Amino acid sequence: MTHGLYETRARRARRLRWAVVKWILVLAAIGAAGVYGYGSGTTLEQRRVAALNDEIDHLSRRLEDLQAEQGSLQVALAKSNSKLAEVTARYERDVPNGPMAEILEQVRARLDAGVTLERLAFLVGAAQNERDCDGTPVEKRFLLTTPLSTGGNDFVRFADGTIVITGEGAPAFNAVGEEEAWFDPAEPVTLRFEKPSGAVEETVGRLPLSRSLVAGDREHRFKIVAGERGFVRVVADSCAFP
Repeated sequence: MTHGLYETRARRARRLRWAVVKWILVLAAIGAAGVYGYGSGTTLEQRRVAALNDEIDHLSRRLEDLQAEQGSLQVALAKSNSKLAEVTARYERDVPNGPMAEILEQVRARLDAGVTLERLAFLVGAAQNERDCDGTPVEKRFLLTTPLSTGGNDFVRFADGTIVITGEGAPAFNAVGEEEAWFDPAEPVTLRFEKPSGAVEETVGRLPLSRSLVAGDREHRFKIVAGERGFVRVVADSCAFP
């Protein structure tokens, strides 16, 4: 009896020791896994930090390259702007515009019409601000024709009858929208100037209008404005030419 009880207690003691040993082994395995995991995690984190540092170095070098490139572009842009300003200034100085362009166009037209360059050079050289003019303007009036005009008093003569001026305009409308026989001064008109040679020149636009004609050794200047209903008034003066 006593021997059996002893053996039972011994088995229980062995099982208890074995259970303790197993828990120790399990805890040791868990600890080892934790240590291994920590070591692996630390290694991976170190690798990640190293990769980020490499990326930062690469981006820093790229930023420096871009900044240097930007500086070069700014220098090139400044040179281009300076060159553009120089070309613009030269263009404005060498290429006529405004009144100068109009004068050049008139010179080209005269050359195309057969006037010699020597004649034009003489006229330019003879030009001056002080003009030998009559100083006694002459004023006349005439009717501008319209589709409903009946004729009569529809022209004027100047320069001893050698220059004839006629014209036409758009008809005016009454309150009910019907055309009238007289022209509408708010609309463009067409004026025709017949020169002593028989050539006719036209001027088109809204009144008042101006026109200058050269006949022989005189320049005839005309100013045309709206007059009484249906009429236009022409003020003419003449100056020595050139």
